[in-house]
Amino acid sequence: MPPEYCDEKEYTSKGDVWGLGVLLYELVSGVKPFDDALMKKVIANKDLWDKSNHRLYDPIPESYSEELSDVIDYMLHPNLEDRPTIDEVMNTKIVRLKMKQLFPDMKTL
Repeated sequence: MPPEYCDEKEYTSKGDVWGLGVLLYELVSGVKPFDDALMKKVIANKDLWDKSNHRLYDPIPESYSEELSDVIDYMLHPNLEDRPTIDEVMNTKIVRLKMKQLFPDMKTL
């Protein structure tokens, strides 16, 4: 659950981006990025995120690219205003590259 939902803020599609970031993190690392206790700390103290250098979870395995790590970090930003939209995620360099590899006949990305 994205942090803003714990603050009883309205649903936005950026909450789905958070969920997709959690799923992507789990797929590449094999573990959840956050446990309940950590999320409660982040929600209670928003400054904790800034003090942590914007990562409160372990890095993804080194076998994955830095670009993928950056996209996951972007998607898991706890501040709703700083989290990307799905269009912004889809327009990142790594996603566009992978889409071209998977769908070479696709005209627009």
